[in-house]
Amino acid sequence: MEPITLTLCLLVFAIVMFVWEKVPLAVTSMIVCVALVITGVLNIKQAFAGFIDTNVILFVAMFIVGGALFETGMANKVGGVITRFAKTEKQLIFTIMVVVGLMSGVLSNTGTAAGGIPGVR
Repeated sequence: MEPITLTLCLLVFAIVMFVWEKVPLAVTSMIVCVALVITGVLNIKQAFAGFIDTNVILFVAMFIVGGALFETGMANKVGGVITRFAKTEKQLIFTIMVVVGLMSGVLSNTGTAAGGIPGVR
């Protein structure tokens, strides 16, 4: 089978599995990567290169930090501080904009987004 046909079949498989969600999304991704290696479409280094990208590692770390903020209740405290200064919806939007703007001057944009999400929730 041609590599393009095989790749498209695996893409359709991945889309169906992502929509169906009976198997965890990470498992579906790994199945597709392993299938691409087994069929010879990609070598191991190419198939798993995305997992060692620094941006992927940064996003995973930010999800861990964000989850910790929600589990410890710190996200509620941050949200409470932000909403305390805002009486209307426009003031709330402005307050969030100012806080996130100040954070982006010091942190990376990914870190700012991860830190700002608890305030929005």
